Amino acid sequence: MKSLKHLCLISAVALSAGCGIDGPPFDTGCDWVMPIKPSQQDQLTDGTVAQILAHNEVWEDVCRTN
Repeated sequence: MKSLKHLCLISAVALSAGCGIDGPPFDTGCDWVMPIKPSQQDQLTDGTVAQILAHNEVWEDVCRTN
């Protein structure tokens, strides 16, 4: 019975330990993303070029501020 009480106490402490910790705020802005700028030395396939273009167009529409 004593070990069950210890198990319950340890479980309660472990479960409540994370409640008092504040993590960094979740960034919903565009600080984490930038347009992709390939180097002239890169050898890109047509598919990769299309993906980079799509990424950069979305970035332009959503993130760019004038």
